[in-house]
Amino acid sequence: MAEARIPCRGRPLRLDVDPAFDVMRRLDPLEVPPALSTLFAAGAVFAVGLGFAMQNVAQNFVSGVILMVERSIKPGDILMVEDQMVRVERMGIRSTIVRNRDEEELIVPNSILAQGSVKNYTLTDNLYLLKAEVGVVYGSDMKLVREVLERTARGIPWRVEKEEPRILLRQFGSSSVDFQVFIWVDQPWISRRLLSDANERIWWALKEAGVTIAFPQLDVHFDAPVEESFRLVAGRSNP
Repeated sequence: MAEARIPCRGRPLRLDVDPAFDVMRRLDPLEVPPALSTLFAAGAVFAVGLGFAMQNVAQNFVSGVILMVERSIKPGDILMVEDQMVRVERMGIRSTIVRNRDEEELIVPNSILAQGSVKNYTLTDNLYLLKAEVGVVYGSDMKLVREVLERTARGIPWRVEKEEPRILLRQFGSSSVDFQVFIWVDQPWISRRLLSDANERIWWALKEAGVTIAFPQLDVHFDAPVEESFRLVAGRSNP
């Protein structure tokens, strides 16, 4: 049996080393029964899965507390979450119940609202900028087009009176000159219906003014040999 001497005050301390090595040998993992090894492995996998699950639960719980303390999102607010406009119905400690414009209820984890980029259209006010687009043919009188669009936008009864509408020439497209009409409204939840009404008013106003709304067109040009081949084929079919 080996001995180890450890210096200390008074007299040396003797330890028997062999028993310690004997215990370590007995605890060698290679000597663990197979059934016990399987149980340990299953327990480790379960612990890892439980840890990930609890991490998500704790994350949503903390996010819910943050939302309730900050009050940046409240029941009744209109939000844009993951490219959907939704209205907050109820807020819980783990998740928030929202309703989209198709009247579908959605359960949104609070971590998405607290950590992601969320638009709140009713955070400080209800103002919402409505954008209508229209393209006219290149031969149109652009001054007339702008006058018609401005007059139509100002005549919309449901727009916010204190905010003037804006008309912008957005781009010269492949077959049209594209304009944008910006109108301020205070009802973001029904913006789709309001946009539909604005488009109809713009359509009829341009039609009454004699302005043609453009549509996609494609001009096809053939090389001279191809045109000659077409003429030969047409001549053979019409003797």
